[in-house]
Amino acid sequence: MADITFEQLESKVRELAVDKPNHVYFRGGYAICRYNADDRQSGCIFGQAFAALGVRIVTEMEGTSIGAVLDWLGVPFSVEQGAWARIVQFRQDQQGTWMEAIREADAFVADL
Repeated sequence: MADITFEQLESKVRELAVDKPNHVYFRGGYAICRYNADDRQSGCIFGQAFAALGVRIVTEMEGTSIGAVLDWLGVPFSVEQGAWARIVQFRQDQQGTWMEAIREADAFVADL
């Protein structure tokens, strides 16, 4: 479906974290985190990365895990890449800064 690789997505996520290391995702009053930006919130780190890569996430995928979105898009990923993405998403959703999310995911994957 999407013509991107996990490596491209990871690179864009890292770029966003470097550009805004202290950014904390704000849900805009939604009960769940959202990939796509709207007038209430700017989209999560993965949503912003997908948008920068020209990939729009359909509304039905809002609130689903990054692994489910990658599967839906047909983006192959390894066990380590999946773990990295899930940790980045989890940490961000728990109000960690984007750079904290990257560091935590990197540390976890390094221990695999």
